[in-house]
Amino acid sequence: IKNEYERIHTQDVIKTFDLFQGQILNELKNADETITRLKLEIERLERESHIDPLTKAYNRRVFTKDINEIIEAIEDKDVNIFLVMIDADDFKSINDSYGHIAGDKTLIFLTKLIQNSLRKGVKVYRYGGEEFVIVLNRTTLEETKKSTDRIINETAQSKLLYKGHNIHLTISAGIACYQKGDTPESFVEKADKALYEAKQAGKNCFRVSV
Repeated sequence: IKNEYERIHTQDVIKTFDLFQGQILNELKNADETITRLKLEIERLERESHIDPLTKAYNRRVFTKDINEIIEAIEDKDVNIFLVMIDADDFKSINDSYGHIAGDKTLIFLTKLIQNSLRKGVKVYRYGGEEFVIVLNRTTLEETKKSTDRIINETAQSKLLYKGHNIHLTISAGIACYQKGDTPESFVEKADKALYEAKQAGKNCFRVSV
């Protein structure tokens, strides 16, 4: 056994081990970088799946998830929750007169205007087409009316220029007040009904469904 040991070159063993260790550490580093890159990619894809690609507002899927969670959380509590549904008036005429690119720019413009009119943290959802919804809590009906009226007035007074044309945009809105027993579906239906009443009243205004 002693003779066998004497034939082993210790330095060669150490060098081989160091080389092997270096390769393992390099592979671990590469694997760690790959995992980090994949995690970032997953986060990006998940984030994009929540966002409307045109307006960058949250999409309807996120709204459905959020409103279900909100109502489930407040089901047995006495809280004030308001749903505001907003619709661009005569949007088809903008597309017909100036083209779909102008229509897209109008929706982007409207989204930013709504976002800038709300307190930080309030989500704006694109419900579909030219319809948007927002959910307001920790507030009162009067404050909700003021916020909605401000959005309507700022939209009517805004100027959106497209290829030398001044696109005049107005919106109508419906406000729904949450009542115990409301489901996500009935809550949305109340806001939609109020929005319909605003349209029937001449547009560029809001109505409330309690």
